[in-house]
Amino acid sequence: MKEYMINGTKRFCFLVKKGDANDIVIDYDSLASIDLKRLSGIEAQGGEMMRVMRDTVLDNGVNALVMYKDLLRTIPVEKKKEKVSDENIQTTPENSVSTTEAVESAPVTVKKKRGRKPRAKV
Repeated sequence: MKEYMINGTKRFCFLVKKGDANDIVIDYDSLASIDLKRLSGIEAQGGEMMRVMRDTVLDNGVNALVMYKDLLRTIPVEKKKEKVSDENIQTTPENSVSTTEAVESAPVTVKKKRGRKPRAKV
């Protein structure tokens, strides 16, 4: 069981499958007590929970993955950004531009006014 951010709140979830872009989880709050016991037992068997659920038949005769397929949620994985330090950036006189040159070379844009033009007076 692991904490995940779902809609801005931290919630406990069973991690069913870990992916590169998304994780597949089952939210703890959406389960009844019998479901908690069943999923805890499946998690205790070890290995990837998706594979174990696919191979497990519950005591009611239903496959575990089929039983809980409506409760599966995908959550995007937050990737850690690498910090770029100023030491790694090399500037040479040919590729460096001063701020005054950048301002002078920028094209001037005229902001359009909203609405239609007023009628001409006759």
